[in-house]
Amino acid sequence: MINLVIDILKADANVTAITTSDRIYPLSRLEGGTIPAIVVQQISTDPADTHDSTSTMDTNTVQVTIIEDKPKDANALAVLVRAALDGYGGNTIAEIRLTNQATDVFEAIDLFTLTQTYDVRVIRDNVTVPSALADLGELYLDDVYDVDATSPGAYSRLEYNSSTSRWAATTDLNIYGAVYSNPRLITLTNGTTFTVASDDHLIFCNYASASGTGAATLRLPAVATSEGREVRVKTGSNLSNQRTLILTPATADTTVTIDGSASATMDRDYDGITVHCIGGQWYITQRKSK
Repeated sequence: MINLVIDILKADANVTAITTSDRIYPLSRLEGGTIPAIVVQQISTDPADTHDSTSTMDTNTVQVTIIEDKPKDANALAVLVRAALDGYGGNTIAEIRLTNQATDVFEAIDLFTLTQTYDVRVIRDNVTVPSALADLGELYLDDVYDVDATSPGAYSRLEYNSSTSRWAATTDLNIYGAVYSNPRLITLTNGTTFTVASDDHLIFCNYASASGTGAATLRLPAVATSEGREVRVKTGSNLSNQRTLILTPATADTTVTIDGSASATMDRDYDGITVHCIGGQWYITQRKSK
């Protein structure tokens, strides 16, 4: 139901000229968010039932809280909010009436709030009440006071800068601590073909025994969905020129090579290869020297 009230406020040019439409929130506002702002909350619903039947009219108690940093600015915005809501009627809203107004000061964070309470009489016939939480999607990162994310690029993430005490969007990856990678473990068997999964990064491969012969295959993912992807393959102690692992492109990638060759063979113990998909081909970017 509070979406109906929010829609009225967002449609009022005098109100949005001060708050903008993306700072009229349902339920709550994030601490540190940009002000001025307005928060709309439903406090209660009183069905106006009759002696004979259930009424199709509900009286909803709704609180509208104006958040500003100065009392005079909060009062000015409150006048505009009241002008938009008090006495309103239309569509499923039969009537809105102001019933109370109260103020509060939060000195520790320099905020001043003015809360108006309204009775909102809503006709329930053929009404599908929208979920107020849907409007939470209009909260932007820049509404949070310590975040700078005005123009994030593709694949940006937030990184905290302790010298400025702020979060900022960046495409760089800076690591200042330990890195943990959970490898996929594959026990190789002769004649078996394995496939790199969509969530594989580091794959550890080894035969169960250091005796006998064997040739296993590990297929890389299709290049069509792997541009820029890195795959690392490490072998254990049981590989040799008699027990090998052959790295190949995906079956459908008939024109794709690995460093210009149809495959790359790992034929010694503790071998290691890192490949990267660049421009629709696989390239070895690192390999343990023989």
